[in-house]
Amino acid sequence: MVDIHTLGRTYYVYEIVGGKVVTDGSTATINNIEYTAGQKTAYATLDAENKTATINITNSRTVEKEIDFEFTKIWRDGSTNIGWPSDTTITVTLHKKLIDNQSKDLTTPEVIATYKLSSNSVENKSPESAPECTPLVKDGKNMYRISGLQSAGSVIKDGRTISGNWYYYITEDKVSGYQDPKYVALNSDGSIMSGYKLNYVENGQEIINQKDSSYTLPSTGGHGTLPLTGAGALLLLLAGTALTVRKLLIQRNAGKGGGSE
Repeated sequence: MVDIHTLGRTYYVYEIVGGKVVTDGSTATINNIEYTAGQKTAYATLDAENKTATINITNSRTVEKEIDFEFTKIWRDGSTNIGWPSDTTITVTLHKKLIDNQSKDLTTPEVIATYKLSSNSVENKSPESAPECTPLVKDGKNMYRISGLQSAGSVIKDGRTISGNWYYYITEDKVSGYQDPKYVALNSDGSIMSGYKLNYVENGQEIINQKDSSYTLPSTGGHGTLPLTGAGALLLLLAGTALTVRKLLIQRNAGKGGGSE
């Protein structure tokens, strides 16, 4: 695999004429590599004793083109889609990991970039060198496209090069007043595809923010606790009246008893 790690490596250079080596080999280092898109050959320029030479180095894979990542943002109040809430932004994070042809993880996920998004603009991205994110509107829905992502790549692991395909996904920070983001794939009629449940959104899928229906306190000027207070006062009054009547009855009975002696 030819990559940046090839730069600076030392090679032996021989002059071959008619299938025979006519000069001894001298050392040379690769100081430049040029890829040709869609081909497996990279051209490396060497410098040996102030002489330059060009050699061909064959890659283990074809150089892949760049890809885009798209996702749709949906806001809901109950079962009804609503417009983008005013003065509201979202923060999303782009992750990637290397996978093989059977979608088996070759590396642990890593964060590529974060984006602060409004309904029609990108407020901020980090780092500044992060891939470009473009707001779009399709079928009346807010969409975003992240461009210039590599579809394939390699990493150095345990001293050897591992090649595979890059797998990208997006997560979103919770928005105040809304439930945790729901990452879904939608059917053509807008319903959520059954059996789909991930903790992130994949390329071409949707993030739904459902409005949080929280408890509402009694409005100012309403009855509030007044009925309960009145009922409590009435009970106290009845209890006091009953106690007074009982006391009078006891005193009356006691007076009758004294007169009979």
